Amino acid sequence: MYHAVQRLGFKLSRGAAVLLLIIGAAVAAAFWIGPFRPLPANLNLYVSNGTMAGPNEVFIAPKSRPGAARARFPLVLAASNNGARAASPTRLSLSIPVTYRLVRGIHAITPDLTSGNPLAHYTVDLGPIALPADSALYTILTDTLWLEPNIRDYDCTTVSDSIPEFGPPAAVSASSMSRVPIFYSFDGTVERQTGMFTAALDSSVLQRATTATPPEFPMYVREPEAPRPEMGELKQVGTRTTLCGDPQDPLELYTVDWETSGGGRFLVVYLNGAPRKHLFDLDRDSIIELEMWDANNDGRFEAWRQASFAIPTMLLPERLPLEVEANDSSLNDPRWLVTFEDTATGPFRFLADSARTRRIPPVAVDTMRADTGAVAVTPIGSPAVTPTGSPAVIAIDTAWVRKFNNPAAGPYRFLQNPPALRAGPPRDTTPARPRPPQRPRGPQPLGVPVPSGRGR
Repeated sequence: MYHAVQRLGFKLSRGAAVLLLIIGAAVAAAFWIGPFRPLPANLNLYVSNGTMAGPNEVFIAPKSRPGAARARFPLVLAASNNGARAASPTRLSLSIPVTYRLVRGIHAITPDLTSGNPLAHYTVDLGPIALPADSALYTILTDTLWLEPNIRDYDCTTVSDSIPEFGPPAAVSASSMSRVPIFYSFDGTVERQTGMFTAALDSSVLQRATTATPPEFPMYVREPEAPRPEMGELKQVGTRTTLCGDPQDPLELYTVDWETSGGGRFLVVYLNGAPRKHLFDLDRDSIIELEMWDANNDGRFEAWRQASFAIPTMLLPERLPLEVEANDSSLNDPRWLVTFEDTATGPFRFLADSARTRRIPPVAVDTMRADTGAVAVTPIGSPAVTPTGSPAVIAIDTAWVRKFNNPAAGPYRFLQNPPALRAGPPRDTTPARPRPPQRPRGPQPLGVPVPSGRGR
């Protein structure tokens, strides 16, 4: 080190060169692992529609599901960034107990299950969003996640060469299901952001009625196949894939629901990719009166017996819920937005006339078409139209709107649980191409130079 410094032309003593080396290493370490290193992003997850019930515990009220009796709990998620850097997470990973499932909108999310692990892992794509380096709340999803308990009327087991059997589920208390630990992590950031919270649920909606044990009937076997009842022409109604059995090592059943010419039901239950059981409800009373199965897995159903138990709901095609309304304003409900943006009825009516432009509110207008006589209806929520036929323009004070939407400065600060801001797309950080340097212009001649007559 000492000789290298001398070759560079610096006249330093050996001790000074070593001291310079130590100072350089200390400065580099300070920027790499020490106090001079820039602070990373620090993301935290919030349930904006929940109320704090304790440290890291959020109470979530249930919401009825149209067309189904299953209880479900909405998760309107938001995030804050308390770090010194902006972050653009791409995915949100959630791990919840296998006794619950996660639904996004109206479609269930397929989890990753590991044998022996009591938690199911879900991955939710966030899309291109950016969380600036501040502590404000930002909505990170355009739709709602739903937490639904797996409350079954029947459960399944396997006997005699993987034949599914149905019986009452194991007893689980509603109080034990009312506390759901949720582990989360943000992926796609420089440093992985993790955390957990407990969802406290209303145990009264988690109660389930006791299912009676199905009666036992004698079993019959006849080769090559058992006698099959006359069903006529069959029409497929739907399918269902469901998990049942041990939550930590579940069985995956695939069921095809057929309808007979007389209106009865015929269910084909698959296990491990092969049809293993037939269930018959020919009088359409939702009670299985006959079941047949393939005992030796040769494709022929040679065993049968009488039955008398209600059709397990996990075998019937699932009825999707109807999302008829938004849960809060952060979901951008069109009716809410129309009222908000209307300068006659929304909050903009408190502005001075110089800061806004009146617009015609979008209302349903019935007009008679002269050529066909049909009635054309302008839907609510369509752009307003001025008498000239062009859409009306709203001129508003953008600074006032930002203050109104700010949960810390606007009217939302008076709410116990203000709505979150919406996270926008990440900004384009591509550096702009520098402009080529321009030569300084010197003195310019007056007028236009005229070429001389030389060379002619």
